[in-house]
Amino acid sequence: MRSSRTAGASNKRSGTKPKAAPRKRRKSSRGIAFAVVAVILVLAFGSYRFFTGTGLNKKTTRNVESESKPVAEAPSLDRVVGRWSRSDTSARLEIRGVRDNGLLDALYYNPHAVHIETAAAKQERNYVRVYVKLQDPSDPGSTYRLNYDPQLDSMRGDYYDAVARQMSDVTFTRSK
Repeated sequence: MRSSRTAGASNKRSGTKPKAAPRKRRKSSRGIAFAVVAVILVLAFGSYRFFTGTGLNKKTTRNVESESKPVAEAPSLDRVVGRWSRSDTSARLEIRGVRDNGLLDALYYNPHAVHIETAAAKQERNYVRVYVKLQDPSDPGSTYRLNYDPQLDSMRGDYYDAVARQMSDVTFTRSK
């Protein structure tokens, strides 16, 4: 026992400290804050690209043949007014009117009424784009991005289920 005391004493005299146990890393909220800011920026950028019509799937090359053909005129925003039924579920979208600024007077049922945070329509080159964001306990932040097809009198696009974090292709047909 005496030898261990002497060894400890010699460490004190020589000025060296015994090695301490490694510190545990403290969990930081910086990583979480960074992830939240990154998600917000991605969503803001995606919304900007959606409303400006500069989607990620746009082709940047020019086609000479398509330029020589007359482009069909985009349908009026009023064409989306009506009752629409989703083809794969019982969800219904009722668009009662379009304001001058493109905002829609709309209702959504799945099968009961679901609160709509934002509903807007925008006229693009040869189609009408409809955006609906739901804000309800059953659908917090879920969105529809739809394009109206005047030939089929339907709206097609994608649905983002914010609860399941999944994207799916959807079609709405006009209810009679």
